[in-house]
Amino acid sequence: MAQRKSGPSIDPEIVRKTAYEIWEEEGRPVGRDQYHWLAAEARAKAVAASMPKTALKLGDDKPAAKPKAPAKKPTAKKSAKS
Repeated sequence: MAQRKSGPSIDPEIVRKTAYEIWEEEGRPVGRDQYHWLAAEARAKAVAASMPKTALKLGDDKPAAKPKAPAKKPTAKKSAKS
């Protein structure tokens, strides 16, 4: 089994849609599904490689968490005299 090179993680849904677009562009030929999938992966990897690394991180659009208030110092309890 061939090992794949590590690189940017590619969303399979993007590859699927791109492969479909390639298939349609070529006139919907029969029996070229693997070629279309590999071509779509290559396109997606090329796009990902051309993007800055900071753009590849997902979830960075969330606002930063508010800083927590400093912890209160424990105070000595006064004993109640009866």
